[in-house]
Amino acid sequence: MLVALWAAITLPWVLGGERLILRDVLYSHSQFKYFGAEQLKLGRIPAINPTWSLGQPFAGNPNALPFYPGNLLYLVLPFQAAFHAHYALHWLLAFLAMWRLARELGQGPPAALLSGLTWGASGYVLTLLAFYNLLTVAAWAPVAALGLARGGRRGIALGGVALGMMALGGEPMTAALLGPALLAVALSRHGARRGLLTCLGAGALALAVAAPQIVATLRVMPFTFRAAHGLEAVEAAWQSLRPARLLELLLPLPWGWPSDYTRFGYWSHVVTLEVPFIYSIHVGTVGMGLALLAIRRRRIWAALAVAALLFAMFAGTNPELLLRATMGVFRYPQKAAVLFTFAAALLAGWGLEAALGNRRVARVFTVAGALLLAIAGGAWLMRGALAEAMRVHLADGGKAPLAYTQAILWTIGLAVAGVLIAATGWAIGRRRPVLIVALQLLGLLQLRPILVTDSAAAYRQPPPVFAHLSEPLTLLPVPHNEPSWERRLVYPLDALNPASQARVSWFQLEPAFGLPLGVSYPLAPDVEGLTSPLHVFLMRNLQLGTWAGRVRWLARLGVHWVIRFDFDEVEGLERVARFEQFGVPVVLMRVPDPAPPLRWPDKLLWTGSPIWAFVVAANGDIPPQDALVSRVVAHHPGGRVTLVERSPDRWIFDVDSEGGLAVVQTTWHPIWKARLADGTEIPTQAAELALTGVEVPAGRHRVTLEVSSRPEKLAGAFALLSLAAAISLVVRRPRGKGAA
Repeated sequence: MLVALWAAITLPWVLGGERLILRDVLYSHSQFKYFGAEQLKLGRIPAINPTWSLGQPFAGNPNALPFYPGNLLYLVLPFQAAFHAHYALHWLLAFLAMWRLARELGQGPPAALLSGLTWGASGYVLTLLAFYNLLTVAAWAPVAALGLARGGRRGIALGGVALGMMALGGEPMTAALLGPALLAVALSRHGARRGLLTCLGAGALALAVAAPQIVATLRVMPFTFRAAHGLEAVEAAWQSLRPARLLELLLPLPWGWPSDYTRFGYWSHVVTLEVPFIYSIHVGTVGMGLALLAIRRRRIWAALAVAALLFAMFAGTNPELLLRATMGVFRYPQKAAVLFTFAAALLAGWGLEAALGNRRVARVFTVAGALLLAIAGGAWLMRGALAEAMRVHLADGGKAPLAYTQAILWTIGLAVAGVLIAATGWAIGRRRPVLIVALQLLGLLQLRPILVTDSAAAYRQPPPVFAHLSEPLTLLPVPHNEPSWERRLVYPLDALNPASQARVSWFQLEPAFGLPLGVSYPLAPDVEGLTSPLHVFLMRNLQLGTWAGRVRWLARLGVHWVIRFDFDEVEGLERVARFEQFGVPVVLMRVPDPAPPLRWPDKLLWTGSPIWAFVVAANGDIPPQDALVSRVVAHHPGGRVTLVERSPDRWIFDVDSEGGLAVVQTTWHPIWKARLADGTEIPTQAAELALTGVEVPAGRHRVTLEVSSRPEKLAGAFALLSLAAAISLVVRRPRGKGAA
């Protein structure tokens, strides 16, 4: 029945009737996966993604999951089907793997089923259906624990493969947060010495399986904004879990619904400063009650659950210490909810087994349920006073109606919790474990607002703006920009919901919808901190500058089209078309004479300071046919450059000149290497602040500018051999285990 329910929910995604639209599904993962899928069909995993930020690292971007085996789905299915199949299949794997892990740890069938359900349908895992990478980690974590619990060569092989999949899943901090749970499984089953050896063996295999991702990331990481500047303290502490959110252990969504920003939206900045990273830490009222019963007998798991909640709530109180403790890479303390949820799911199963047939426990549940019903009744009678107290002490200004709505929902939620707990008490006394699992499912169905989809039909046609575009399709959607360049126009209330906002994204041709149409985004935001520090510097100064200076830089960088709200005219931009959506005007504008992808400047201007270089170009003090360079080089005007071949990792072009510098429209990075036809390597440098300049000697030359894929190929071969050996161990039938 549970698998049938999963199929009923997910099949419309895979078959194309609905599509996921929340958060990173549209903000980053969709466009990265589309680019990767198209390249995989050509037989390559490129190092560079030229559609994003003038060439952001791709193979070295763990969040793009470039080496994850699940990418093979894109070779046999249409993109949207494969993209949504990833979410559907990993959600199912999370449930089935936790169920099997619980069985391995000694739980009976009903208890194991409860553990799997509690994990798979928890607020945490449902939240991850908006995160392609985090869901991958959560799905494979129980498999890794299963392998560590079994031990031996086969167990180490299974655990190592699963850990490798977690590493390839692209979210190392979530995987690290689950480390204590995995260690607890190994040590409790095998003792200290053997347990540690089991973990080390699985970890070594995981490093081998994830070798291509590790190599690719290490290659690009030194020249990224994250490596150069790290995280800011405020970013590390952002999204801490406020103590008041512990109410979510009883009520599923007391602070707002991610599927509705108006009638049931987020209403309390005292508790949720913004839409929370993890929508709810709810693990089911029944599951939470049963988990409490297992605390005394499973103290290690109880300690892990409590420690995870404490970390989520208080790790952000000292951001500088948090940065130092995590070597400057960790952010969002709410992520620690993964460890709490993992431990709580197993505790729920053990609690069920401890409770069955225990009349004293049955009475406690029955009394607790009656008490919750009584509290709900009192809250209903005093709902006006409750709503007023919530408005005064918790609600944001102007969100009083939402506080009143939530007061009613709290009352209903308490009543539902009371019924579920009381019914669980009855089922415990009569040893009805399947009924208890059903009650847990009924409670978890209250988290349905976390699963947000929209009709796929709304996005099958290009938006109206696309009909007005012509080559080159290099676009800047200003409302999508981060950091923001200008204020946003206010949308009406009926547009303030995820589905409408997704349609706004489609209408404004943001990357998730533009990339499949051939559009590229030279000034896309730096989502993961992997963009060149020079590009980030340029973006931040464009934010602070004027439109006059921005237009000059847009032309230098080859941006041809701009979409923005229709505030006013911008000198230097040509108005092409005006549209309205939800009553909000949007205008498409053209940048006159953008620079070509490859050019030979008339003159070079050496700039000792990036700030000075930005100002010179923004003020128009350097003609557009000249170029800014970071190193002095003898340059002769009049050179001719002809593009011969272009792919993500390679530019081939012919140069006929007296010597100088060619400007290539891709972000400069040390991994780019240039050479002549005879193999002679020639220097490159940063030009136009963030682009690549190739220093070419006098004469006629064929120049190749490329990023070698040899390190990743060697690592990939090693990973495939390791993976094949591990899988053969897992599936091989042990000797002496024939049929009895």
